[in-house]
Amino acid sequence: MSIPVFIRDADGTARKINIAYKWSAVRKNNLELHYAEGSTTTVDDAYNLYGVCSALHIASPNPSITSQLDSVYKFLYGYTLNELMEVKETETYLLPGKYFYEPQEWSIQMVERMDWDLFCLSYYSFVCSTNDVESKAWSVLSFILNTLKTTPDLLHSLLSKSGKESDNVACSDFWETVCEGLQTRSLDYLSEKTCYTAFQSMIAVRSLFSIEKYKKFESECFEVLDKIARTRIDEACKETYTVNELLNFDIEFLFFYKDYFTQVAASKETKHYVMNAAFTLLHTIGDKVVMGENILQADAVYEIALNYAQSDADRNLIASKRNKISSSVAIAKAAQQKAKQEYEEKCEKERRESEIFIRVFAVVFLSSVVATIIFGLLTLCGALLPFAKIALIVSLCIMVPFLIFIGATFI
Repeated sequence: MSIPVFIRDADGTARKINIAYKWSAVRKNNLELHYAEGSTTTVDDAYNLYGVCSALHIASPNPSITSQLDSVYKFLYGYTLNELMEVKETETYLLPGKYFYEPQEWSIQMVERMDWDLFCLSYYSFVCSTNDVESKAWSVLSFILNTLKTTPDLLHSLLSKSGKESDNVACSDFWETVCEGLQTRSLDYLSEKTCYTAFQSMIAVRSLFSIEKYKKFESECFEVLDKIARTRIDEACKETYTVNELLNFDIEFLFFYKDYFTQVAASKETKHYVMNAAFTLLHTIGDKVVMGENILQADAVYEIALNYAQSDADRNLIASKRNKISSSVAIAKAAQQKAKQEYEEKCEKERRESEIFIRVFAVVFLSSVVATIIFGLLTLCGALLPFAKIALIVSLCIMVPFLIFIGATFI
């Protein structure tokens, strides 16, 4: 099924496209844990990459993480991946298929009863995978971790029931290790190609961090994101644009500026730099469009530039530019409106003429059909023979061309 969507890619750029969904592939991609090709990640590898403490130590004789995924899926979703993909009704062009099983919905009571070792295995299975925070696996782990964070006694209880140290030191080590692991995982994405994934990951784990630790983590991410934000607008301002491209100009296609700048820690200087660059680009090209005497398009470009104005001085500058061409814009709009009205009147006239033609066509054709039937029967019966034959021939001469015309039009 082809659906128009706004896609934000991992590198932070965006596009509006029509995509063809294969519903089953989307479902599997969301549920499955993905790993680099040929990966044979072991538990020890996971410890080395993302840290370990007594609370997170996995009591399992199997050293391979990827060979235990069925157990992980059963823990996270209540079913294995293969079971979740069993189809009751196959998908159609318009609708996704129906499945025998759906992933379980986690509750606080389920967290209270969960197997701690399977939780630890699932945690490491996720951080060692290539999945991001948009996946179903993270949504489950996020719920569990946030539940443990908001109910500290529950963590003590689960550790105690699993035979692990459950004092304050063990719990503190647990959160320190989890936050370090998730921070490392997020920073793995901190590059030009995956900066949006890094940003999403950082936001997704914020609730698990202390204020001080998150600020330090955020600062490290924003230092890189800030440079990318400036580079993207610099590159955009060097491009050559058609007027139509300017009329659809939106910095959100370059970078996730809206989400980025709403963060409290985002650089105000960078926001000013980006907005001013977009503002300058638009109003200076608007000046060139005026010189090319495309008055209406120039006015539209100036209007778009207003979206990036940051001060009264900016807004006054655009008002001044638009005021200089206001009389020409009014004349051009009046001419445009007149041309539009004339075109609409022409279309309306053609529509009425077409309706009249169709009505006459229908009356004549139906009359010829009725006449053909009547005089054909009279001819066969021998009644009014000479007149009937002549009338039949006349009716056929009218009807046959109509049939040929209809055939040529619709076939």
